[in-house]
Amino acid sequence: MECFRIFYNEITGRLDAPYYQNEYSILENNLKSKYETKTLGEIGDVFDGPFGSDLKNDEYVDVGVPLLRVQNIKNGEIILDPDCVVHISEDKHNKLKRSEVIPGDVVITKTGWLGNAAIIPHDLEKANIRADLAGVRITDNDIIPQFLAIYIDSSIGKKLCSRLNSGSTRGRIIIENMRKLLIPKLDKKKQEEIILRFHKLQETKKQNENKAKILFNSIDDFILSKLGIELPDNCEKMCYPVYFDELDGRIYPSVYHPKRINTIHNIKLSKFPTRPLKNIVDFKKDIVNEAQGRIYVGLENIESNTGIFLPSNEEKESFGSAFLFEKGDVLFPKLRPYLNKVHFARFDGVCSTEFHVLRAKDCDSFYLFSFLRSNVIVNQTSFLMTGNTLPRLQTADVENLLIPVPPPEIQSEISTEVMIRIEKAELLKQEAEKTLEKAKTDVKEMIMGD
Repeated sequence: MECFRIFYNEITGRLDAPYYQNEYSILENNLKSKYETKTLGEIGDVFDGPFGSDLKNDEYVDVGVPLLRVQNIKNGEIILDPDCVVHISEDKHNKLKRSEVIPGDVVITKTGWLGNAAIIPHDLEKANIRADLAGVRITDNDIIPQFLAIYIDSSIGKKLCSRLNSGSTRGRIIIENMRKLLIPKLDKKKQEEIILRFHKLQETKKQNENKAKILFNSIDDFILSKLGIELPDNCEKMCYPVYFDELDGRIYPSVYHPKRINTIHNIKLSKFPTRPLKNIVDFKKDIVNEAQGRIYVGLENIESNTGIFLPSNEEKESFGSAFLFEKGDVLFPKLRPYLNKVHFARFDGVCSTEFHVLRAKDCDSFYLFSFLRSNVIVNQTSFLMTGNTLPRLQTADVENLLIPVPPPEIQSEISTEVMIRIEKAELLKQEAEKTLEKAKTDVKEMIMGD
């Protein structure tokens, strides 16, 4: 426990002791001794998104104006991947014009991960923000927007954001406090030097990420080649004939899409016999309602297409219900299967009930994971979804997915090669993260003169 004292004339309206910790005072005093400083509210218009009934989840649409949330602001960039972006209608956006963000605006997370910041790029014509973000439209011509985003996203900016936190269990900065964030006014030449240095290292990071992506993408070709399966030609037909004797009792047109039907046909032409998934795994449904020290895995914790586990900022100790899983199990998503969030468990834990927990009994577990994360599966499951708001798979459809079952030595060969490629890809992603950390360290040193 840290003990410190403050004098009456040092109290600025906040009565929570952590606000006055020495580390914050020292950092702010260092900035003030080196530069002229302003508050965020003094250099721009600061606003946040709508609360509560002004915007509900059921107002999201498939196509429209992007609605930015905490998960869209990461590593100094706006992330608009399909697995994390939602949209609102043009009409709804116009009603929420107060929280519109446009190119050149800076957005900052103010709940959960405090102080993640990024600039709205020029290729994003417009967007809106939720209540857990703050938007900044700079009015001070001496501050370059790119520098402001880099500064706030740095360890300096994040530490000062943490000082403004007023949440007890979950980080939260109210908009009035966000406007008080201290901003140093560096001369423009130094701002440009920082921007150039950061972007140079950011480009190196992206190169490593692209190499990792190529490695992950190569896994599909390797697996399908070993199994003697070819992906069918890409077919985006909206109209196609289905004969009466081809119907299996369902009347959803997408079930009979040529891409799905041809994929199943090609699986049956594999070099090896195929079996329904339900015949080679146990579907485990051991339910708990608290973590009891185990790591919780939600859909948001699994990276699309790679299956990599992404740790949460906060441990989840309680929930309505969750499934137990063991090391070596495969977690297969029920929700939005096109996001391809299949995960191989490397530890015991608990997971969202939006996963099927699969325990292999008649095949190699890692081989099973490797095949289930392939495009051969996505080609089928993406046409089997039901429901508009939360499209999901029916359990029977998952149980009946056809899995080629080669001899154990072939399964082992496939598993070993896939592991090697994933490990190489993960090392590249780790190098990318190290490059990002170096960029942030360099920014801190350039600002503080360390």
